[in-house]
Amino acid sequence: MGGLHNEIGREGIQGAFDQELKKVIFTHVDKENRFGKTSLDELANYKLETTHDSINQIIEKIRDVNQRILTMEDECSETTIKKYRTELGLKQAELAAHDKAKAPERSPPEDVKIDNDATRALEKATAEVDKFSAEIEKSSKEQNELNERISRIERLRGHLKNLEGEYQNFVTQSADDVSAIGIDLNDVVKFETNVAAIDELEQKVKARIAEISLAISGDTGSDGLNEALRRTQAEVSQFQQKLEQPLQEYHRYLALLRDWDNRRKSIVGSNDASQSLEFYKAKVEAATETLPQRLRELRAVRMTHVRDVHAQLMEIRKYFEELYGPVQRIAESTEFTNGSLDLEFHARLSPARFVDDFLDFISQNRTGNFYGTEEGRAFASQLVTNTDFGNVDEVVSFLESVIVALSEHGGRPVSIDNQLRSNKDRQSLYDFLFSLKYIEPRYSLRLGDKDISLLSPGEKGALLLVFYLLLDPEEIPIIIDQPEQNLDNESVVKLLVDCIRQARERRQVLIVTHNPNLAIVCDADQLVRSIIDKNDGNCISYETGAIEESKLNKAAVNVLEGTYAAFNNRQRKYHSTE
Repeated sequence: MGGLHNEIGREGIQGAFDQELKKVIFTHVDKENRFGKTSLDELANYKLETTHDSINQIIEKIRDVNQRILTMEDECSETTIKKYRTELGLKQAELAAHDKAKAPERSPPEDVKIDNDATRALEKATAEVDKFSAEIEKSSKEQNELNERISRIERLRGHLKNLEGEYQNFVTQSADDVSAIGIDLNDVVKFETNVAAIDELEQKVKARIAEISLAISGDTGSDGLNEALRRTQAEVSQFQQKLEQPLQEYHRYLALLRDWDNRRKSIVGSNDASQSLEFYKAKVEAATETLPQRLRELRAVRMTHVRDVHAQLMEIRKYFEELYGPVQRIAESTEFTNGSLDLEFHARLSPARFVDDFLDFISQNRTGNFYGTEEGRAFASQLVTNTDFGNVDEVVSFLESVIVALSEHGGRPVSIDNQLRSNKDRQSLYDFLFSLKYIEPRYSLRLGDKDISLLSPGEKGALLLVFYLLLDPEEIPIIIDQPEQNLDNESVVKLLVDCIRQARERRQVLIVTHNPNLAIVCDADQLVRSIIDKNDGNCISYETGAIEESKLNKAAVNVLEGTYAAFNNRQRKYHSTE
């Protein structure tokens, strides 16, 4: 989108025509509106710089939304839902098998001498084991959450660094403007970051992580929770051995029951306990109920950004309409060509090379609507042909149609990923589609009902000559060498004769020609006949004068008409149909 791409310069006459045309158009820009620029492209880049910056900022938002959409699409995909349901089924089967494996319920042994002190010591140690285990689990969970917090702090620092870089770019880009208007940028905008709060928070979080690590693992001077748990478990084992055999077996049963119960809790888990039954149940529920709605909302946000990009593109088109406006008004005026030349400028938003660039993402040997080199290109081209890219609603519908075409084939869903080339991914595809980078503001030139691309080489050359003759405000003499080349006589009269007549009123026009419509019908003030004598060493001589002079009149008839006899013969053969 880096500026206006003139179709004139892309098709038929390349570069030279485009640049010459822009030179003429630039002469019609008021000097006070040129802002010191020396060419049309330079002026356009200067005036549209902030617009392109705005577009790039919106595109960054689109990339961010695309990343979130990709994550959510993966979570909502049939493959992922199937995977979660399979894992949920396995967990349910595991839970059922675990419930069946529960040891039969046992009652405390009777008629056994109970050592109350040993029993109480065992129960206390057992409670300590449960306490240490719970503390280790709680502390480990907190440590994981704190590590995630550190990761987010580091990301925030990265965002701040990027923001500082963007501000410095703004300062650099604005330096010339700020200097020219004579203000202090600090009086307009101030930017500063204060990371003291972030530094303080980071220190606290890291200190807490270290504290938890010490509490769990200990150090050379103190035991941690892991060591306390190991030691207490050993005490439990020792206390159990002091009990009579029936009580030992009963306490082993209670230990197994506690382990069984803990394992059951682990299998059931919770929404945020990875690889647990409740985790997979929550994943299935989110993928089938919650996330689809959030995905629709994100896609709506993305389309809002697309509309914003399109609005900026329309501003670019509007600017070029204004830039080319003076020339268009001259071209539309009756004084321009007395109605003999219907010239029209037309600004539009064009999809440029969308089909080629889009198909560069697609592997056309994979099942889908874009399968097959010719068939896929035809399908993509039809989507483009059916869209008015100057209408934002149609652009939105176009994008939706492309996504549907990628997602469905023959009434059945198909994977977008499976249709992409090995070096492409959905992120880059979405960034391409929704950034609208393939939409370019273009300025077309039409002559009558023909687009410039459909004109013959002679017509294109004549059209450029028309610009020089009638739109170029210069009054210096202009020399034209055989303007009739590659033109039939009707086109010569239609395109050139009136233009040359008008141009001669304000500038001297010198034409080298073999065409009587130019030499005679244009009412030349003076004819110059060139004569070469090959028998006298190719000596060249010239005769000049008005057409009314007998000698020059005869010479003009002989050279341009092929003698009076030929001229009269043609006249006898022609007949009027009017």
